[in-house]
Amino acid sequence: MVIFFKNPKNIFKKYVNDLYKLRQKYSKGDPMNLTCKLLMNSLFGRFAMKPIINTQLFLDKEEFLEISKKFEIDDIIDLDDNGLFVSYIDNDLINKQHKISISIASAVTSYARIFMSKFKNNPNIRLYYTDTDSIFIDSDLSDDLVNNEIGNFKLENIFKEIVFLGPKLYCGITEDNKVITKIKGFKNSKNLNFSDFVYLLNKDASLQISH
Repeated sequence: MVIFFKNPKNIFKKYVNDLYKLRQKYSKGDPMNLTCKLLMNSLFGRFAMKPIINTQLFLDKEEFLEISKKFEIDDIIDLDDNGLFVSYIDNDLINKQHKISISIASAVTSYARIFMSKFKNNPNIRLYYTDTDSIFIDSDLSDDLVNNEIGNFKLENIFKEIVFLGPKLYCGITEDNKVITKIKGFKNSKNLNFSDFVYLLNKDASLQISH
């Protein structure tokens, strides 16, 4: 299926702008703020979604035998007396309209990289760490780049000390002595303190943490 847009420019501009304005009316911890954020992020995620043609079911062994006659079995987990957890490929889903567009998703990430490259490759900025949409630097940016307008930066924190160990892995102390720790995939990151991160800067240093 091919879809043509009458106006190919700024197809989702109103959708994004309306959600952004609504989000600004609520504090960061408010559910409405998070809902708006998720809806905006999902606009990209929806287009970049992988087409899934697998179906998963809990089956007994007789049901499994019937399924295996009709479909290609992708994976099986034997649950003993509780039957089987089966993943199989449903060919009927191959031709399903998944309503995705890798070209749109690629354009979003490409434009984001172009924008961020202005700060990553700027000789006038000392860059300590960067992520998809953030930079940690030691100088101020101009007011036209730091404000509440969509697409611009906002000042989140000013650190007096910070340690970066890797992507989404850092800990810092702000000017008002608040400790901010980021460990991707680890929910109890607050259990680690700044001195732990300083220690991990040493060669061959390691920490054992429960997860």
